[in-house]
Amino acid sequence: MPGGIVPADVERHLRLGLQTIYDQMFLEKAKVAKWPKLCNEVPSTSDYETYGWLGSIPAVREWKGQRVIRAVEEYGFTIYNKVFELTIAVSVNTILREKYGKIKPRVVNMAVKDADHQDQLMTDLLLNAFTTACYDGKYFFADNHESGNSGLQTNKGTAPLDADSLKEGMTAMSLIVDDQGENMGLVANTLIVGPKLKFTALELAKVRPRIAAGGTSLSVVAGENVLAGLLDVIVLERMGTSLNWYLADTSQGVLPLIMQVEQKPKFDALEGASEHAFKYDEYLYGTRSSHNAGYGVWELMYGSLVS
Repeated sequence: MPGGIVPADVERHLRLGLQTIYDQMFLEKAKVAKWPKLCNEVPSTSDYETYGWLGSIPAVREWKGQRVIRAVEEYGFTIYNKVFELTIAVSVNTILREKYGKIKPRVVNMAVKDADHQDQLMTDLLLNAFTTACYDGKYFFADNHESGNSGLQTNKGTAPLDADSLKEGMTAMSLIVDDQGENMGLVANTLIVGPKLKFTALELAKVRPRIAAGGTSLSVVAGENVLAGLLDVIVLERMGTSLNWYLADTSQGVLPLIMQVEQKPKFDALEGASEHAFKYDEYLYGTRSSHNAGYGVWELMYGSLVS
């Protein structure tokens, strides 16, 4: 080891270097995260947050005579933060022998896993949304939502993904009314699927008939695809083999799901004269975060329970 440098110096500089590596990779991966497309990020300052949820704002009307004051229903629901950790152990000899190349890939992978974790939470929300209640006490995807003068409404299907079922889901969303019985003007603009439905979704949402120079269609399927260009496609790889699919309207100024964040992942280390290092001859590097995901506005999504 170069003169004048002691193990404590190595530990300090290594920790700072690893934290820089972690932070850079975390920020890079966070740029391509998918949860911000469907979740409102809500800051949290305690172990839980309670949301006072108001029913829909009534439609604008022509002012004739006095104002028409309409009461809105109020709901409440709570999302509890969960604390998450990710820890790796590194042999003291690995550090003292300056085998830093063995440590960097593990720290990079820690950052990747932390950055992906909120996508996992969101995916779990969607997979469980057919059996988990939201703010109105009904399952998030259900055929018995009712509020005020809305009557029974559904945002749930059971058909496999194809052109007809996709049109049916989009139509169902466009028929949703608020608690005053007035149409909410929703338009599905996002299709969410797992990897097994990726190419089916892209063909339905993106592919238009290809026209040859002579005017002959080269499309495999006859006729124009009226769905092309209407939907963005989000593929959630962590849905695995599930054939469920979902629609969302993300244009309403509020998103259908909630990502509640108390503390973003923080990189830390246990080195030097720690009890763990003394007992096990290894240093610990890890992260801690506190957050959770929850259901927001069921009206803004449609889900089809297939598998």
